[in-house]
Amino acid sequence: MTNGQPKVLISDKMDPRAAQIFRERGVEVDERPASPRMNCWQLSAIMTGWPFGPRPK
Repeated sequence: MTNGQPKVLISDKMDPRAAQIFRERGVEVDERPASPRMNCWQLSAIMTGWPFGPRPK
C-alpha cells in the first residue's frame, strides 16, 4: 500500500475496464505486462523496492 491506498499489480493482459474499475474504487493500479524474463517475485521486488538481485534489462 502506498500512503494507505491499496495498490494492485496487473501483469497479465486484461480487459482495460478491469483497471478502470479498480481505479474507480480507489485502488492504485500499476499495469506492467510481464516480460518472459520477469517472474512475479521480480515484479513484486520492483514494486516494493525490495532488493531481489539484479533487475532484468
